[in-house]
Amino acid sequence: MAETSSRPVEVGVVLQGGGALGAYECGALNALLELMDEFTAQGRDIVLKVVTGVSIGSINAACVVGAKTRADARAALNALWDDLMLEAPPFWMAAAQRDLAYFGLPGFYAPRPDFWTAPTWTYVYDTRPLLVTLGRHVDFAALNASPTVFVVTAVEVVTGALQPFSNRPLKHLPATKIEPRHVLASGSLPPGFPGPKSTACPIGTAALSTILRSAWPSTRSAPIRRSTGCSSS
Repeated sequence: MAETSSRPVEVGVVLQGGGALGAYECGALNALLELMDEFTAQGRDIVLKVVTGVSIGSINAACVVGAKTRADARAALNALWDDLMLEAPPFWMAAAQRDLAYFGLPGFYAPRPDFWTAPTWTYVYDTRPLLVTLGRHVDFAALNASPTVFVVTAVEVVTGALQPFSNRPLKHLPATKIEPRHVLASGSLPPGFPGPKSTACPIGTAALSTILRSAWPSTRSAPIRRSTGCSSS
């Protein structure tokens, strides 16, 4: 038991897309980061090795890696989701409350105002507000300097090829200076959201796990536990 407790613990996180799942991820990440702090307080050697995500998962991942401490990461996650909370007037019908997000989400997306050009639209919402929100909650200088591998994925519009972007050089993948636009690209799902040079779709845990393995060699022959979206070794 003493030998086991002295072994360093490496943690990897895979974060899927999907708005409601993103809110769940916020809570799960808070619990994980608190548990890591408890381990550290007990004298255990524990490190967040890699975080990879797509769509809303990439936004949560950026908050975690783009923070100087685990406490800062929890604060950034909670502040982000406080900003993304949309409260309908309590006297509205349940159906109206449910559909309120169709009219936009402050700090995330807004309906296009140029409705007279609607016949030529390839997307419905303007996601530029998210760039401002990311700049407010993510320290991109800390993210790019972090020893934790951060990988965000998108799908190239023309070829359909998976395009990962990483803050650290990986096998066959050079390092990229991660900016808000890379995270935005991972969450760009036409025809709702615009696709910039690259656009994303939900690529599945299998693809994200493949990226995790390339970023974390010690997991290549080990199973990835998918039930919580986290893996450790």
